Amino acid sequence: MAQKRYEIADAILRRTENEALHAEVQNDLSRALGELGERIKAEGYCQDGLQTRKALGFDYATALSLNTFALINNRNSRPTTARSYAKEALLLFRQLHNARGIVMALVQRAEAKRRSWGLNPSHIRLVLLEEAEELLKEVEDIFDQGAVQEKVRLIGAKIERGSLYRDWAGFLQSPDGDKYFEQAIRYLDEARELAQESNYLTFELDAIVNKAYLFVYYNHLTEAKAVIAQAHTIVPEDYLLTTKRPIKLKPDMNLTIFNQLSKLLALQARIIVPTLETFAEPLTYHILGTTYSQIFSATSWYSGEHQKELHKLLNSSRFMPLSRMTAMADQIIHDYHLRELEQNPDIGPLKAIQVIQELVSTRPEIDYLQPDV
Repeated sequence: MAQKRYEIADAILRRTENEALHAEVQNDLSRALGELGERIKAEGYCQDGLQTRKALGFDYATALSLNTFALINNRNSRPTTARSYAKEALLLFRQLHNARGIVMALVQRAEAKRRSWGLNPSHIRLVLLEEAEELLKEVEDIFDQGAVQEKVRLIGAKIERGSLYRDWAGFLQSPDGDKYFEQAIRYLDEARELAQESNYLTFELDAIVNKAYLFVYYNHLTEAKAVIAQAHTIVPEDYLLTTKRPIKLKPDMNLTIFNQLSKLLALQARIIVPTLETFAEPLTYHILGTTYSQIFSATSWYSGEHQKELHKLLNSSRFMPLSRMTAMADQIIHDYHLRELEQNPDIGPLKAIQVIQELVSTRPEIDYLQPDV
């Protein structure tokens, strides 16, 4: 959708002499591809735009391309690489005394440090979280001084700060993490209020999803369920997979809403311990979550994670014959009208169905090894 439009613009501009505009389109296209999980293609377009901007001597635009490189790598779980690009972008924006650019690069660098903490030993993790906090405090100072007034940047910065404190609280746990838990609630609630005021549904959902993750990390499961239920009430009905009718995808739909829905379903599945009595619930959540993430982008990191979790659920549930699990899955797919989605050329074969089919073909059922249920 957005990707196709940028690709058309790119093809047109390749035949013109407007190099600056062409580089801008390449940067925007690379960002869209990065969000969708097409990292290799995204970096290719971003590199082309970066080289053009450097050749033209456009320092601000060059810094924007470097920051886009950071965003692409953050979105695709490559925080170490993102840290490097964000550092370059930040240095250049500081040389230009460009407050807007400094804010963008600070947020990307903070996100990269936050995402890096899990890849490092315990004694380094706290250092990374503290460094990320300092970067985001500088962002807050810039907004307080009025140097940048874009509300969308402020909302994004608050969500990132809330996410930082969420991870910090989850790492430390109670009682050491309690103050970070409260800070996370504060910043995520502030972000949601600002998003509501400006009718930014994607950001509102992002804040809610992160708050739900916070409750799950802290084992406050009742609160997590309430927040998840609340999120579903603000999503327009035509975005929801339901037993009432097949979903109708439209070109002007905001695809990031489907990504947020996929995260909510992943959380719902995570909360439930699969047993013989409860198995249908996490199975439903994983199938719907896998489908939501595929609608967003079949190549996204979240799509891959959903498929792995669905496979793990089916493959590890030894209290039920595989034939019974697949019959359950077929019924869920039928009840939610998911096969109709396969007729959409932008969707194609459903990943959830492929996961089930592959498992059946690689794990033939031996009846006498199965429990009598």
